[in-house]
Amino acid sequence: MRSEESRKLENLYDGEMFVANEVRRAKEQSQRIDTAFFENIASKILNILDERKKKTHRLEAFEARFRGRERTLAEVAQFAAFLSRIYFDAELFIMSESDLDAG
Repeated sequence: MRSEESRKLENLYDGEMFVANEVRRAKEQSQRIDTAFFENIASKILNILDERKKKTHRLEAFEARFRGRERTLAEVAQFAAFLSRIYFDAELFIMSESDLDAG
């Protein structure tokens, strides 16, 4: 979730073609990856679930426990990845600047 716009994949990307395309796109736009970044992703997912009336009592309890104390970057990232995977069947794809330079 590097940008606000979603995009449809026009072609089937595999292996090297996918990586080359994503590296090119990522070089055009960069963003600081910190706890606020992942909290933003998690909040957006939770808001979508709330709007669609898909929040369960179990998720609300989990969310309350999660927000009840300060979390590390890894914990916040794992929470965002969990929500993405469970509710949207999607994986978070994050590339560091050093990965871009190596590509």
